[in-house]
Amino acid sequence: VQGCVVERLGVMRYRAVASPAFVARWFAHGLDDTTLGAAPCNVFNAKDALQARFLKLLSRKHLQPPQHRVPSTHGHIHAALHGLGWGMDPDALVQGLIERGELVEIAPGRHLDVVLHWQHWRLDSALMRALTGCVRRAAEAGGVVQFAGPGLGQCDDFPDRFGRHARMRCQDVR
Repeated sequence: VQGCVVERLGVMRYRAVASPAFVARWFAHGLDDTTLGAAPCNVFNAKDALQARFLKLLSRKHLQPPQHRVPSTHGHIHAALHGLGWGMDPDALVQGLIERGELVEIAPGRHLDVVLHWQHWRLDSALMRALTGCVRRAAEAGGVVQFAGPGLGQCDDFPDRFGRHARMRCQDVR
């Protein structure tokens, strides 16, 4: 994009997960074209192609299972936990649930890696440098970027457009 800089941050791993009860109901005899085409899946929105990409890894057929639209990252995971369907969810958010047995992978060992990029204005400003630094550090730590207000620590101290100093906190959240 003209006037912008694009930096590769790394990859986010997604796993196909569902509740144990869902897997027992829909995949009791394993994964095949029939069960994969019939078992409902959870998608974020109409543009979410992760589930379709994953199905292409498992089948040569063009499968179109029933879909539930769940436009919330945490809602998507809760939908899987409550047996609404299976879905592709970030490893960082579901690993603990998998370890506790609350979610299971429908195809253990199979996953999708999505390349993440940080795109920002080429504008050289203290604010953009501070924000970009926070995003880079969070990506390097494998976490999620969270911003908070003054008094909660800081990632950088920078002047805003009015010359006032503001604090921004960048925290690694796992």
